[in-house]
Amino acid sequence: MKKILTFVFILITALVMSVTAFAADRYVYDYAGVLSSSEAASLESKCREIHDKYDFDVVVITTSNTSGKSIRGYAMSIFNDGTYSKYGVVYTVDLGERDYDIVATDGTNGKFDGVVDDVFETTGSMLSVGKYNSAFTYLTGRTESFLSSGVDFDTKSAKQIATYVVISTVIGLIISYIIVKRHKDALSTAVKQHGAANYMRQGSAKINVSRDMFLYSTTTRIRRETESNGSGGGHISSGGGRTGKF
Repeated sequence: MKKILTFVFILITALVMSVTAFAADRYVYDYAGVLSSSEAASLESKCREIHDKYDFDVVVITTSNTSGKSIRGYAMSIFNDGTYSKYGVVYTVDLGERDYDIVATDGTNGKFDGVVDDVFETTGSMLSVGKYNSAFTYLTGRTESFLSSGVDFDTKSAKQIATYVVISTVIGLIISYIIVKRHKDALSTAVKQHGAANYMRQGSAKINVSRDMFLYSTTTRIRRETESNGSGGGHISSGGGRTGKF
């Protein structure tokens, strides 16, 4: 009975910890208060749904004061310190300077740039008339539509892979041919000999008894560095994306 109670306690603790870890980050930072409580909750729920289904994070930030930072720098200070996915997009609105910014994470390898441009061009007019929730809803809808097409941010297209394979094979064959030909040309003057008598001096070969004795061994260990990406997997940089006024 005691063992069963201990197992149940451990299981409950693990579940609580996993739920806490899942809720550690949020996706909606409405510091400017442009959304109603129901709008913010609905947007948060939609962002989590996208994360759970596609492992892609949509983060929305609003503020009235970036504390002296550029709008991108302000977004970076929030997103890069979080524990977000390697893939995602950050949409930031600064009511103080009337700026807005959208940028995809570095992990998307530029494959999300088309969506970034579309959302930037479409939502600017919405922000200018105060339709913030409409802008954010368009962002999540456009993102989900793109992700549902089955895009793979990590792999190259089949055509690119086939091209690389063909080029590598051709280069390998050319190099192999050159090496073999050089060796063949170097041996073209050789005359076949029967036996090794022509290469030995009479009475010069003496065989003595020899022994190999193992004295000691030395083992060298080299530490293998593991990849580290800070506290989270996702990262946005100052380059790329789109920034403008509304």
